[in-house]
Amino acid sequence: MKLLSILITIIAGFLFTVNPAGAQQRSDSAQVKQPVLSAQQQRRQQFDYYKRSLNVDSAKAEQVSRIQDDYKTAMKALEGQNQDPETRRARIKALMDDKNRRLSALLTAEQQRRIIPPTEGHIYRSTGPDSTRVNP
Repeated sequence: MKLLSILITIIAGFLFTVNPAGAQQRSDSAQVKQPVLSAQQQRRQQFDYYKRSLNVDSAKAEQVSRIQDDYKTAMKALEGQNQDPETRRARIKALMDDKNRRLSALLTAEQQRRIIPPTEGHIYRSTGPDSTRVNP
């Protein structure tokens, strides 16, 4: 009888310790891992996105990509600088205005709406030889 109770205790202890550990080690099959893209692959993907979503040729997609890359580089340069909030805000606004002005020279109003985020507060629309700022 003593041997039976010891055996039951050992089996119960084994069952309680082994199952939870095994369940925690299972990998989640629903979790999808995103591939890490190189910088060149990211640029190619961005180029393809501009070409497809804006419905433009390769030359224009390259120009849009270059404008966006210039803007991102300038924004990253601002990150490292210590400046008061007003100066920082003014520089960011100037960068956005320059990017949007350059994009408005290339794209139609509809294409601009697709690429210029509404959070920037204004959208530049081409209305002929000169571009004007229009609030959404």
